[in-house]
Amino acid sequence: MVNLCARVAPSAAVAAIGILIAFGPQPGSLFGVCEPGEMKMVCYYTAKAELWIGLSVAALGILSAAASLRGRGGVAAGIFISAAVASALAAAVVLSIGICGSQMMHCHDPALPAPQAILALAVIAALASAAGARLSVERRGD
Repeated sequence: MVNLCARVAPSAAVAAIGILIAFGPQPGSLFGVCEPGEMKMVCYYTAKAELWIGLSVAALGILSAAASLRGRGGVAAGIFISAAVASALAAAVVLSIGICGSQMMHCHDPALPAPQAILALAVIAALASAAGARLSVERRGD
């Protein structure tokens, strides 16, 4: 049972962070941006881009769990690296499209620091999971 949890826990963490990337900055959610009826600012378009990137990170987390459970640690390590790259891509989206620059907007305070912290956590979690999967492969000799 412990081995099963050790295999699935990193994948579940990456999938959960992916869901947080996808749905955290959506209108009316945890780090809400402009509502659909309001004037759409850059944070709205950043949230739309993060939706698809976050869903892909979550899907990669689920795929890595399947690979880990089948004893394919090398494949899981590669999938974790892909999740780290996708998270870095989401960080690039936040930097390139941007967050609302108006400090008067209600979305400015929660939407500015939250994506950066979540994306840094996503990259760290995915790379740490990849390193763990790679070490388990080396120990087993796959």
